[in-house]
Parts: sequence; C-alpha cells; structure tokens
Amino acid sequence: MRKRERVVHAASRFPSLEAVYVREAEPAPSEVAYRTRAKLMVGPGSELGLFAKQGESGDDHVVVDVPGCVVLSPALRDVAAELRASLPAFREAIVAAGLSAEALRAFDLREVVAHPGADGPRVLVTFVVAQGEADATRALAAVAARLMATLPVVVGVALNHHDGASPQVLGDRTELLAGTSESRDRVGEAEFPATFGAFVQAHRAQAARIQERLIAAASSLPAGARVLDVYGGSGVLAVALARRGYRVTTVDSFAPALRYLEGVAADQGLPVRTLAGDAAEVLSSLAKEGDSFDLVVVNPPRRGLHPLVREALAKLGAPRVLYVSCDPDTLTRDLDHLALLGLFPAELAPYDLIPLTDEVETVAVLERRAFRAPHVIAETDSMAVFDKAAHESTVPSIDCGAQLLARVQRIEGFDHAWHVFDLETGVSGPVVFGRTKSDALRWVDTLRTHDTRRIYVGLAKGITPIKGVVNKSYLGRQGESATTRTRYRRLAVVAGHSIVRIVAEVGDPVALRRHLASIGHPLMGDDRFGHAASNRYFQERHGLDRLFLHLVRIECTSADTGERLYLESQLAGDLRMVLERVAGHEALRLLEGRNALGHEGFSSMPPAALEGGGELPSIPQSAPLPRIVMPPKATDSGSSLPD
Repeated sequence: MRKRERVVHAASRFPSLEAVYVREAEPAPSEVAYRTRAKLMVGPGSELGLFAKQGESGDDHVVVDVPGCVVLSPALRDVAAELRASLPAFREAIVAAGLSAEALRAFDLREVVAHPGADGPRVLVTFVVAQGEADATRALAAVAARLMATLPVVVGVALNHHDGASPQVLGDRTELLAGTSESRDRVGEAEFPATFGAFVQAHRAQAARIQERLIAAASSLPAGARVLDVYGGSGVLAVALARRGYRVTTVDSFAPALRYLEGVAADQGLPVRTLAGDAAEVLSSLAKEGDSFDLVVVNPPRRGLHPLVREALAKLGAPRVLYVSCDPDTLTRDLDHLALLGLFPAELAPYDLIPLTDEVETVAVLERRAFRAPHVIAETDSMAVFDKAAHESTVPSIDCGAQLLARVQRIEGFDHAWHVFDLETGVSGPVVFGRTKSDALRWVDTLRTHDTRRIYVGLAKGITPIKGVVNKSYLGRQGESATTRTRYRRLAVVAGHSIVRIVAEVGDPVALRRHLASIGHPLMGDDRFGHAASNRYFQERHGLDRLFLHLVRIECTSADTGERLYLESQLAGDLRMVLERVAGHEALRLLEGRNALGHEGFSSMPPAALEGGGELPSIPQSAPLPRIVMPPKATDSGSSLPD
C-alpha cells in the first residue's frame, strides 16, 4: 500500500496525470536473501555498507556498516564478509602502490546464475578506486588473485576508476584484474551476458515478472516488428523479445555490455542490433535518419529521461512506449512532458522490486494521442492567460515538439490567437494571448508600461542576502542595450541554497538570470550562467532537468477596462518535486505560508506589501479574476479534452 501511495503522490503533482490509474503494487515473493547486485561503500575504518545522510542539510554522508545483511543473496553475503575482513590488506596494497588509503571507494558485487560450467551462483567483483591517483593496477591484481583463491565463488575481478566528481558509485573506465571478463546470467526465460558495471535489476524474481508484463504489452505486434530498447543494459529484454521474432535495436552507453550481447545474439541466431552511445544523441540521430519503430522500451537510471531523449522519442513516432522506472518522481515528471508530446499513459503498475525499503519500480504503458489542451488561468473578451510548461516553447521552434501557441490555436475561439510575450523555453508560468493579432498588440502596449510587474520564484545557489537590488545593463534579444533592475527577496534556505522571490522589470528572464549570476548566486539548472557542478548534482540527486524558475505572477492593467489584473500560476509540479526532495514537505508549507507558490483566481502578493518588504497577506477571494471555462476542440479521434 505504501509503495502504491508513493506513486500516487508523485502523479498528483501533475494535472495531466489526474486520470491515470495506479494499480496495486505487485508484492515480492521473497523479502530477504533476494538481492543479486550490491554496491557497497568503504568507510574510513572497517565499515563496508551504505551511505546514511547526516548533517542539517542531509548532504554529509557516513558509511554505515552492514555485516550479515539479510537482503543480500547468500553468495554476495559471503563475498562481502571476506572483503570486509580484507580491507586492511587492500589499504596496504594501494598505499604501497603510491595511493592514499582513502582511494578505495567501493565494491560492486554482481551475482550470476548461468556461468559456464558452474553448478551454482557465481560472483563478479569490481573494486572502485579514485581516478587520478598513482596506478594501482598491479598491486590490486595481486589482491584480486588472493580473493579468488580464497573464494572460488568469485569468477572475475575488475578495477573501476572513479573521477571523484560524479555522484554515481561507478566511474567510466573499467579494466580486468583477474578471472573472466564475461559470464552469463538469467532472468525469466532470457539468458544474457553479464559483465562488470552493467545494469541489472536487484530482485531476479520480480525482474522476471516485469519482463513478463513488457512481453505481454508487446504481444499484439506482428512477427518481425521493430522494437527499440533504450538503456538496454545487458540485454535482458532484448533477448526475450528477439526470441519471439521481433527485430530489436538495443541502445546503451556501456559498450562492453553491448559487445557481449552481440555475441549472445549471434550464438542464438537472434535479430538484435546494438548501438553504443548517449541515449539522446543516438535517438536524435535515429529520428533524423527517419528510422521508425513499432514499439519503444525505455528503462533509464534513477534520474529519468533527459529532455532531449523525450523529444527524440516523440519524433521517432512509435505508437506505443513502455517506460520502466525506479523512481516515481522522475517518472511522473517525464510523463507530464511526454503527454505534451502526444504520448499518454493509461495506467501505472508498481512493483515491490526492493523489499523492506520505500523504493518502487513502476511500469507505464504510453499510447500516442493527438492533443493535450493547455490549462486556462484567466480569460477576458480580448485575451486569455494559459499555463506554459517548462519544456515547451511559446511559439514554433525546431527544438521543441510542444508549442503553446499551436495548442492555444486549437481551442475554439482562439483560432487566430497570438502571444503577447514569449516566455523562454525552460521557464514555466503564465503567458498572455490575444484572441487576434490586433488584440495581442494592444496587450503588448499595456504590458510594456512601467506599472507592469513580473514576479518569479527561483532557487539560487548559495545563501543570498535577505533582499537586494541589482542594476545592470541588459542586452535584449534584438541586440538593444539598456539598464534594467532586478529585485529579489530570500524566502527560505534549503540545503544551503536560497528560494527567492524575484521582481523583474523586463519580460525576458535572461536579464534576471544574468543579474543573479553577477552577484554570485546563479539559478539552479541555469546551463548558461549557472554553476555546472551544482546543476549536475541537482539533476542526479533531485531530478531538476531545467532552469529552476517559475513566473508565478503578472501584475498589469487591463487593456480592455483599465482595471488592475493579478494573473497567477501555481508552482509547476516538477519544481514542487525538487523542493520536496531537497527539503521535504516543510519547504512547500513554508512557501505556501508566505504566499509564494501561486494561487488561482486571486492575488497573493499585493504591490504595497512587496514594496515594503514585509509579510505578504492574501487579497480576499472576494476579488476573483474574470474567468470562464473555454470549451476545447475535440481531438482527431473525436473525444473531448480536459482543461
């Protein structure tokens, strides 16, 4: 129940997923002695185990020793015990080779059950050592040989070099120290190659059940259908699908696993093609070449799909996509974007893949549909305000498959609508559209007046002053130069960074991004002016895959009546997700108490209060925005569309 609730909560952040049914979580047949893959961190003493969060921010880590861990398979438990006992010998060997004792970071253990000639499970062991230290290959090769002599269950040992910067346990380079570089493993009906560092699900029985669901979802395909398997790892699914006569193309960045998969496919006469490389680059290339597939399967790491991968998936045009996820937060973030691109999930099926934890694996089946109507914030006789998602452009763009203008013009009564301003891709929030170009021009003049204010919420690097003003020259998109002002106020500090309310004088968010970066506090996720290492950390750990900036409010004078309008947009679901992951629900409650999350239909930030720098009381709901519900056009299939 708890795992299903986690998926339900993740989906609840996104209005596009409100109608998606979440099935009951599939329980695991065994809750102990199930884990066939373990990445064990090395502590400063004799600790060999897992990271636990410490410190006020939760970002200081300490290794907690886990001797006799009950979830490890018996073979992995025996190997872990021997490695723990051998830590002094490891340190002596690497110090003698010229490395620091702290260079040994972790061990990666992988159980395999189909090793040639073996009568039981065998284990592949990877030593993870800090990269850039002196070469320890020879010294660790001797340690590896002793380990294999002590534990015959170990059939291969490798050395992995970690760059020290990535939050991932494993680095990019691996070399064999002793034993075999390739074995065989089995999940369900599929036998596939197993090598050091290649991805594999931790629970063999549950992985077999997920495999069965994916095969069932593909069962309607005719023989010879083309299947694209992205993040295919060792080829578990590729082998199973190819055995059913489908032509499978597997994509993965880990080239050694694909080479072994090619050998297995050749031995068994299976129609499997492999493409090694970054998923975004490979899929974009396939789309440009006009390659087509009947089905796409994606099984990304915890950070989910990069926005470029999602765009490429839509361009490939497959009628069905199967998405396997180990993180409900990044899954639902991706599904919200994919819905904009025409791929909608019918249901979500959770699996208890890692018992005795909060982790949950989820399978989503996405079908192609024609159109998703934008959410209407407010409407008058001459204009309407719509919510723009971060990963869509306001106007047509070759880089974005989702374009707000195109979606607006499909709504009845807005066939000739035109945008009043262009909110850049990567920023979410309200955009004003005139019903016609002439209406839009009148509203452009209105929004250019000195009493128009745009108020944003952002996450800035580091701890900013409590409030401040930045006056700097601004270079506009047309090359014009002017001096403009950005005001900000710090609302809260989370994990050493600042949630800020920003008031910008110009509509282009590039100016405020420059301003904040100029005082040493760039916005998180800013790939132009930001801090690359912090952006990478927030993407890997907290799922932030775009600029953390939301236009929460526009204050302007109506071009029709002269009345003051306060147009608000609630903080986007993906940014709510990031704040929850960084600081828990308390961060959202705090911001809600300070009227910073945006409301619908009335103002929450009166100008006088904001100018004075004090608390920001809400305007009573007795002053609602002019608003009616606009009936959207039917889809191509004739069904009606939700707001």
